[in-house]
Amino acid sequence: MTKFCVIGDPQNRPNCSSKIIIDNINDAAVKLGLYDREGVKVNYSCLCDDFGLKTDVFISVFESAFPTFILDNAKERPILNVSRDGMIFALDGGYPSEKVSYVCLGVRSDLWKVGKSNLNKNKFRILTNGESNSRSCLVETIQAFGELFAGRKDIELYIRDREATDLFKQYVKDKAKMYNGEIIHDDRALTNIQDEIDIYATADFNININKSSTWNLRAIESLSCSVPTISIEYSGNREYSQHCHSTLNVDYRLEKITDEDLDIAQNLGLRNYLFYPSQYKWAKTPYWAVPSVQSIKDCMHILYESKEMRDRLSFYGRKMAEYFSWERTAQNLSWELSRLLKS
Repeated sequence: MTKFCVIGDPQNRPNCSSKIIIDNINDAAVKLGLYDREGVKVNYSCLCDDFGLKTDVFISVFESAFPTFILDNAKERPILNVSRDGMIFALDGGYPSEKVSYVCLGVRSDLWKVGKSNLNKNKFRILTNGESNSRSCLVETIQAFGELFAGRKDIELYIRDREATDLFKQYVKDKAKMYNGEIIHDDRALTNIQDEIDIYATADFNININKSSTWNLRAIESLSCSVPTISIEYSGNREYSQHCHSTLNVDYRLEKITDEDLDIAQNLGLRNYLFYPSQYKWAKTPYWAVPSVQSIKDCMHILYESKEMRDRLSFYGRKMAEYFSWERTAQNLSWELSRLLKS
């Protein structure tokens, strides 16, 4: 087994997802005797940036076909992603197959669990959580909810956002008025895990879909909290989203990302972290997964009508989350490092 140390951008904020992931992998490696500060340096870096640090291997979580400059940054060092689809993104970019692999991430199922549900029996709550950015499917989710439950006051959509723009806040208000629907938009910057768990405890089910993502901590945290979850079998979500078992999965189609797509998203107030395709060189045009609004409506309807299905997803979703421990991540990372560095 190869011992290692996961490093990253020294400027990472304390509660950002990169810092959380790095700390969890290293903590798990310590427990397993796999951590060595002087061992293989694994840099968790989306763009394969060294950050001035010695790097042997990268974990790159870029969310579509790699632009050529990422491969130039890597300088032929091995690249790991965090899902099978993520590995394909590096291959689409033209990186040598013998230098590419993947290691799934994890979740702290001992922390992310709901002790007691806090459901409002007078109102059915549909949760959707994730930042309002161009990769999110909040626009599609709001449309599906509005069309399916227009005028209903006994059902609410709870959007768990993070520091939304004023423009997107107004967009949500306008849609709630248009559909005469109950939509709550919570964009607090919470840093306490228990605050997030308390929100999961109020949800009858959750919708967590993205056009592109990496591991999607929010989705697997939802499963860990035993919340029935609508997911998308793409990118990181594919690893733990088994249709009608751990999740209900929406239909989607792969489409090329265009400059116009990103402009439209930003005009709605969605933040954009993706590169404009016209501004970079690509071996393959970047693409993402565009969900079917009708499919979202179908999944919503099933979970609203069927307590049996909600109970099934709650049970098997939790079991799936328990499987993906950080210790498993650390162990698999050690194995992959041994294989990649030997070759």
